[in-house]
Amino acid sequence: MVTEATRQVIHSSVDLPGFSVSTASRTPESPRAGSLYNTTTLAAAVPVWFHPGPNGNYIVLFSRRLTSASPSAQAPTGPIFYSSATPDTDPCWMVVNPTGSVISKVVTIPSQTSGARVLTSAASSGEYLFVLNRYQAKEDGPFTSLLQHFRISREQGVTLLAEEEVSDAGTD
Repeated sequence: MVTEATRQVIHSSVDLPGFSVSTASRTPESPRAGSLYNTTTLAAAVPVWFHPGPNGNYIVLFSRRLTSASPSAQAPTGPIFYSSATPDTDPCWMVVNPTGSVISKVVTIPSQTSGARVLTSAASSGEYLFVLNRYQAKEDGPFTSLLQHFRISREQGVTLLAEEEVSDAGTD
């Protein structure tokens, strides 16, 4: 996926070649910089967490993303603008390799609940991934929090272990 060499500032950084390209400034010599993978499936996104997964890969969690994007005409050194794009606010994730190779396509984070979710934060420890969403069960209903607990292993892949809706403090 990476078409040019990148430079790590800190040798212990987990930002291996590939991730740095997407946040770099474009230049005439480096037209790929500033773009993230394929603009039809993931033109831009709001990353929330990078979970270290099996085989040295990372599961990247996004709170929202732009798909079906059409880059607008612009100077090659300016920021990337899109003349059209489709926003997707469903919490989603994808598996990437530290070199920038996409291992899996972008998919919605699984849930046993129906309703609107917005990914707000995540944390992980070893094989365990914890995801916190802002959640609305019905369109005109109150907002609550939805806490999800996943296990990610080489043998079984991704397993949703538990999921609990948590009311905001003081509203019960």
